[in-house]
Amino acid sequence: MRKEIHLWVVLLRISVLTSCALFSPRTIITDKEYLKQVSTVHYRNVRNIKMPIHINGFYRGVPPDRNMVPGYERVFVFYEDGSFASYLINTQEQDGAIIDIEKAIKAAKPLATLGAVYGVFSISNDTIFANVYIKKKYISRLYFIIEDSATITAFKEEAPQNVYDAKMAVWDDFIKTFKYAKAVNIPKAQDHFLRKQEWMWDETADWQQYMKDYR
Repeated sequence: MRKEIHLWVVLLRISVLTSCALFSPRTIITDKEYLKQVSTVHYRNVRNIKMPIHINGFYRGVPPDRNMVPGYERVFVFYEDGSFASYLINTQEQDGAIIDIEKAIKAAKPLATLGAVYGVFSISNDTIFANVYIKKKYISRLYFIIEDSATITAFKEEAPQNVYDAKMAVWDDFIKTFKYAKAVNIPKAQDHFLRKQEWMWDETADWQQYMKDYR
């Protein structure tokens, strides 16, 4: 377990921001009641809603971040149902304009296995709010401005200071832009560990339907 935690801390240091490390080491919350308190975005029954961002590709940093491991970068994928994922990928072996995400994730293993994080996002006006988790652990809350459908800019991250304090530490001294890139073979978000929690849903009926369909 200590090896896994140590590797995760290393992965968190693979920054996608230039002046502030996104997902940098900080308190990781596991207490269920505290998770309920700090989780501000939940799953919901989304149907036929036009997204102001792209859902058939991924967003990569401009320029791509390769600060720690040559060829690796962290990208964001937003899904139509309101879930999202951040993957560690390696595209060195791909020359085409359209990236094969599954191939790029495989090329980044074994780091990619622990490097993936999942969560839920919502959009209000021109701002994306996203809660980020790894397994059943809460990491942080991210904020992006939607410049246009192909460009989003991260401008703030909030995270718990410790397991006893609901007040969030805030990092807002950075700006990092992400550009949309076309992709194929986009994996489904592996977020059942979140979806099976009733408190992660806005409506109990939607959670019940999800659990019924999952079985």
